[in-house]
Amino acid sequence: MTRSYIVKNNAVGFLREIWDNKILSLFYLIVIGANTFEFSKEVLGVQIVWQRLIIATSAPITIFIGLVFLVVFILEKFKDNKIILVIKEATREFFQIFEDDSHEDVVETVRMTMKQRAYYVAMDYWVVFACIGLVATLNYFNKSDLEVSVWTIAFDFWVAWGFMVYSLRTGKDVTFGEGYRRALDIIHRESKVIGFLGMVAINAKATIWDGPEQVPIFFKKELGDFERMVHVLVPLSIIQGIFWAWLYSYGYESVFAAVKSAM
Repeated sequence: MTRSYIVKNNAVGFLREIWDNKILSLFYLIVIGANTFEFSKEVLGVQIVWQRLIIATSAPITIFIGLVFLVVFILEKFKDNKIILVIKEATREFFQIFEDDSHEDVVETVRMTMKQRAYYVAMDYWVVFACIGLVATLNYFNKSDLEVSVWTIAFDFWVAWGFMVYSLRTGKDVTFGEGYRRALDIIHRESKVIGFLGMVAINAKATIWDGPEQVPIFFKKELGDFERMVHVLVPLSIIQGIFWAWLYSYGYESVFAAVKSAM
């Protein structure tokens, strides 16, 4: 099997996963497209609407697909590198795959893990969709930035609290908080600096976007009890709520401005 064939298959598989995440993908496409639509006029000097529409729809998609193929190619080219080998070991720890597991066991473990995650992601998409609707509605009625932020923070906290409680009570690592912790422990063993940076990156991403409920679960061993986990969840929900309020308000304004300029 040639390297180009492997790269193509892996890249296409990843792009299909992105496509399956239709709500978030559509939101990103609309917001980025709206800004590219304005960019084509203000910076590139394109005045004809249909030409700006072509640029707004094709440029972001083309750049993203190109980056995906580039990353997959790099990973495949250096697959025997020590760093890649550590990543593979961390991946096995993430899924809790053991050396004596058969191929069927490995497939089943990965399948069940991803199935549980799929339920969480499906619910999370509806949460994102609801939050977009909430922020858009508040902006439509000209509510202040403070009001939008307060409503978004409250919404975000209760959703995160619900996901955290569900994960703890069922024992299902739907947020991947425990899986990420196991994987990063492996990376930290090989390199404390990279392990620390990975921990910061994953938890920062969780706080800003994925969901703050992942962070208390990640640090469950250190926090110890549920009350402390909730205490950590509150400020993280405030951070994400403010970010969501800004992002979705910006998206609403960008789309509104693009539609207005096209008329």
